[in-house]
Amino acid sequence: MSRKIRIGSRGSVLAIKQADIVMEAVKKSSPAIDFELVTITTTGDRMLDRTLDEIGGKGLFIKELEQALLDGSIDIAVHSYKDMPYEKTPGLPIVALSVRDSPFDVLVLPEGADDLDSSKPVGSSSLRRTIQFSRLYPGVPTKPIRGNVLTRLSKLDSGQYCALIMAQAGLNRLSLQNRISRVFTADEMIPSASQGILAVQGRQGEDYDYLLEGVRRRKGNS
Repeated sequence: MSRKIRIGSRGSVLAIKQADIVMEAVKKSSPAIDFELVTITTTGDRMLDRTLDEIGGKGLFIKELEQALLDGSIDIAVHSYKDMPYEKTPGLPIVALSVRDSPFDVLVLPEGADDLDSSKPVGSSSLRRTIQFSRLYPGVPTKPIRGNVLTRLSKLDSGQYCALIMAQAGLNRLSLQNRISRVFTADEMIPSASQGILAVQGRQGEDYDYLLEGVRRRKGNS
């Protein structure tokens, strides 16, 4: 007997790809599961004129998805684990985790460029990256950048920035490895906690035994 699971995701190309990764992994062991993708615009997606530190932090990327779980309009939600705040929402446990992709940050140059043009800023979406980059490249200006991966790459290639600092995992998942100019080691740039891992969030007390292949069940959270 088939079973339909409504899977919640942000609406960016990367977020949808990450939801697809979870759906494909689940179908390997539970082919009778049918998925309905429900895309939700979060506060973090709407408020692009300020940095995350200014508007409330990482939790703004999950608030509306968690509300959809609470009101029953979705059954599970897929997040980049690094986007989740340390304090978890009661009743909404992390029920499964993906195999980890690369945890590292990378430098992305404009198409055709082979070095930094220090007359333009380097775009960074996090204070963590900005501080560590400035130690590696003293004197090279930095500037906040918001938006999804493709939006940021468009701003880079249009000449607004001389480079971007991004997560390697996101570029890998979008098959954009060719855009990577340098992979920073953990000694050069300490990655965000849980970077490269996808988290599946559910509701307390429900059955998540279908999350077996590719996404690892977390015991004691269902």
